[in-house]
Amino acid sequence: MTGQLDDQKRRQWEGRFERHRSGGLTVARFCVNERVSVNTFYYWAKRIGLRSTRARSAQWDGASERHREASPRKRSAEASAR
Repeated sequence: MTGQLDDQKRRQWEGRFERHRSGGLTVARFCVNERVSVNTFYYWAKRIGLRSTRARSAQWDGASERHREASPRKRSAEASAR
């Protein structure tokens, strides 16, 4: 019985990943629309064996880049370099 549920979930997530690839949304926005958590998205991506999801997310999601730019460690390193 567990195997059937696993197969069903796998097919469901494969469909989600296909919609994500064809939709052009960030992972965060896609997950809001699908009503699933980002952590669950990446859990299933890893479980299914997708490799390009994180790279695409980083490429299209400016939020993670803004977070890195504003991090205290980066500001500290920039200040000490001056």
